[in-house]
Amino acid sequence: MNVKLSIGMPVYNGELFIERAIESILAQTFTDFELIISDNASTDSTQEICQSFSKKDNRIRIFKQEKNIGVHRNFYFLKSKYFLISFYH
Repeated sequence: MNVKLSIGMPVYNGELFIERAIESILAQTFTDFELIISDNASTDSTQEICQSFSKKDNRIRIFKQEKNIGVHRNFYFLKSKYFLISFYH
């Protein structure tokens, strides 16, 4: 995939907000992007929600951290040009 924009979304236990956040990104009029999600070892249904979107839209890539690597390392893992507000509590 040759895209012009990568959007990085770090998330941890974001089941209450992640669906709405992903839908908002996918609803943009600019469509030449990829959404890269780094799930920081969530213990809720965040991973399943992200996977369901990924199956429907090939612009979404998900990385699940095996263990919680902390807020900053999860941001740096993405190495994207643009970031969204994270869902850390």
